[in-house]
Amino acid sequence: EGIALGEIDGRTYAFVGLERIGGVMVYDITDPAAPVFVEYVNNRDFSVDATSPDAGDLGPEGLVFIPGADSPTGQPLLVVSNEISGTVSIYGVGGGFTLTILHNNDGESNLLTDAIDGFGDVGGIALFADVVDELRAEADADGSASITLSSGDNFLAGAEFNASLDLGPPYFDALGLSLVGYDALAIGNHEFDFGPNVLASFITSFTDPVPFLSANLDVSAEPALDALESVGRIAESVIVEKDGRLIGVVGATTPDLPFLSSPRNVVVLEDVQAEVQAEVDALRAQGAEIVILISHLQDIDEDLALLPLLRGVDIAIAGGGDELLANDDDLLLPGDESEVSGAYPLLVSDADGEDVPVVTTPGSYRYVGRLIVTFDAAGDLVAVSDESGPVRVAAADGFAPDPEIVEVVTDPVAAYVADLIANEIGETAVPLDGRRSQIRNTETNLGDLVADAYLWQADQLNEAFGLPDPDVAIANGGGIRNDDIIAVGPISEFETFNVLPFGNFVTLVEAVPAAQFKVILENAYSLVGQTGGRFGQIAGFTVFVDTTGTPQVIQDGEVTTPGRRVQRVVLDDGTVLVDDYEVVGDAPAVNVTTLNFLATGGDQYLIGDAAFTTLGVTDQQALSRYLQEGVGGTVTAAAYPEGGNGRIVIGGTTVPTEEAATPLAFAVDGAYPNPFARSTTLAFALPADAEVTVRVYDVLGREVLARPAEVMAPGTHRVSLDANGWASGVYVYRLTAEAAGQTHVATGRMTVVR
Repeated sequence: EGIALGEIDGRTYAFVGLERIGGVMVYDITDPAAPVFVEYVNNRDFSVDATSPDAGDLGPEGLVFIPGADSPTGQPLLVVSNEISGTVSIYGVGGGFTLTILHNNDGESNLLTDAIDGFGDVGGIALFADVVDELRAEADADGSASITLSSGDNFLAGAEFNASLDLGPPYFDALGLSLVGYDALAIGNHEFDFGPNVLASFITSFTDPVPFLSANLDVSAEPALDALESVGRIAESVIVEKDGRLIGVVGATTPDLPFLSSPRNVVVLEDVQAEVQAEVDALRAQGAEIVILISHLQDIDEDLALLPLLRGVDIAIAGGGDELLANDDDLLLPGDESEVSGAYPLLVSDADGEDVPVVTTPGSYRYVGRLIVTFDAAGDLVAVSDESGPVRVAAADGFAPDPEIVEVVTDPVAAYVADLIANEIGETAVPLDGRRSQIRNTETNLGDLVADAYLWQADQLNEAFGLPDPDVAIANGGGIRNDDIIAVGPISEFETFNVLPFGNFVTLVEAVPAAQFKVILENAYSLVGQTGGRFGQIAGFTVFVDTTGTPQVIQDGEVTTPGRRVQRVVLDDGTVLVDDYEVVGDAPAVNVTTLNFLATGGDQYLIGDAAFTTLGVTDQQALSRYLQEGVGGTVTAAAYPEGGNGRIVIGGTTVPTEEAATPLAFAVDGAYPNPFARSTTLAFALPADAEVTVRVYDVLGREVLARPAEVMAPGTHRVSLDANGWASGVYVYRLTAEAAGQTHVATGRMTVVR
């Protein structure tokens, strides 16, 4: 009665409708002179009367073939109108395979549910698990296979993970992740924050032997991890079978791991592209029809740069950047609308010119990523469903916490945390700034407080260890993690875990030569404005930093480009160690208090040949004790003013001396942080009184901000720029200084990222 022709995977087929008996016959007519019968499909039920609605589709009348490229599912379709039954049949044609990929990253031990005022509960692993279960059920109902993957940072130091450390294995995070049910998890950087042995305990805490993946880590020198690798619990990649299709999953970890965490004897293979490609090739050789990369490279831009160098990767899931990818019709958590950084998914061409979807989610179990993709019989990606996107973890959408996870994980963790919150150990009379954008770029009063706590703790313990008195202290901004301003009022023990969650040990490094100390400081301030974790918050001295100078570069533990940013270093007793960028000839060695993470090379801190001793007290314990004993329970505004008390002076051309601290010339240090989301700061130097104006323009030249003219005295100044109401994009600032009949103008680019 009707015939439709269609081409699938280079072959031509005839679909022949049989009106009287029903059904469709399929012939391969690629060679018209030699047609080949393929199959006969008929959904008629001959056991019931033909007039019954239960008889199925009767009397094919018209047939239409829809190629995969035009199909809403990506799979070729045959649409059949049935005259007798008055129905329409839609058949999927060919070997198409639809896969629902459920993914997340950076759970980071945020096990407990939060509440948003006026909206309800969000996040938390128990609520997250219910969302995953619902999405799996939807995939199954739609005839799609599903796979669940994590792109790393599966736990993080802090109050919630401390419950696991205090109570011992099995760890609560691992129990929760086991109940969620993952097919594979990438190894991130935070997995090593407590060293390889804790990671081994974490992996063995899983009730199912789910593999942890990284193609560029060699764990053979760590016995506990090596034993796990020998039984497949740690691997470069894995093949997972879903509905008869072989899916290869390969992991990758940031090559900066040694500077970000404490992998000890784990060897990090820095050529990520070569290691991943070798593993992809091996998976293909083993029969993998689809390959997914789950990586923790710290930023989705790293994945977007890596994929054009690779062949054979079908899907990439990034971790570590906390980016929110979403489309216009995706439901987001309140306040997240302005945080979208791109479409879901992003597409990037690989080395063969094939488009590869790239996805990620924000962390903390607040979203489940859902990517629905269809592959043809040859294993080629042919479609991404419009249903793909982030799914918010919100009780308002009808989700409820998984009762087993509540019982086994969140209830005991919540009780532990409640005890910490109830234990008030001090108070602050001034807001304490721990925001990531500030603590990693400039001095803050919380940074001062933490560094003072380390110095105080070392001074309390040095004699018991037979060590000299400490002179100075350095805390890396990346170790201060609360990313918030602590409000005036009580400080709980819980808050100290938020500030210093990693459990690193206070360490005294003896007799660091002044020249080596300058190397340490050049590293500490080599990334000012880039929000690097190495930024040094300090105690016991003052440092003047010229960010126009050459930043120090370190490769393989050696200084390859000497820095010229540290202008002057003066101890609190007046001793000058560095003057005019050079180490003073008779400058003494100093005893430096820091953390074992930095003393062993973390964040590229190089202590040289100096001996060091850990003092048996964690960073969090030192802060807790300092609040209770060192400052007598109260943090005062006099001791810790907002913005810090001038220990770190950051400028452009200011060359301070004992005689004068007036800048020699007009200079603008640029905007930092940059890029930024809500606000940034312009730092500039004035050699004389000047009338200063600041204006900001968008890329079309439209003025978006104009600060009134202000007369400013000689010295270094900072002006805050509020980006409220600005869209994401590039902006240009113009700073004008009118002084002594001369006009100085400086311009620069800034990027707002929402």
